[in-house]
Amino acid sequence: MSKIFLATGNATMGNTTRDKDGNVIESTPAKFEFADDGPCVAVGLLDPETSMPQGVDGLFGDWDAAGYLVKALELLNPRRQINIPDFKAIIKAAIETDNIDFCDYCPRMGYDCRDCAVTEWKGEIEE
Repeated sequence: MSKIFLATGNATMGNTTRDKDGNVIESTPAKFEFADDGPCVAVGLLDPETSMPQGVDGLFGDWDAAGYLVKALELLNPRRQINIPDFKAIIKAAIETDNIDFCDYCPRMGYDCRDCAVTEWKGEIEE
């Protein structure tokens, strides 16, 4: 049986500095530090014997529930059909067939929409 974890925390990307000849001068690895108030969500497997994290398999913004849910389901590998609707497909089909613009109904209209999944999906249609 797979044991997984979802945890909030702080993610720091790694960095490598090289000199003009390409030699590594300094290298800092990427890391994830568990923190209750962190803006990131890590998904990973737990050691079945110790229940300690074996590493991070996916890292997401705390707002990206669809992202970390997909990763958690991927790790759990359920044997039956999952009951989560494909909202991306539903919204794209509604935009393409019925010319519905969901942004007209958004209560956040007028705010910064760059992180909105619907805005992202609309951009995919226009490409």
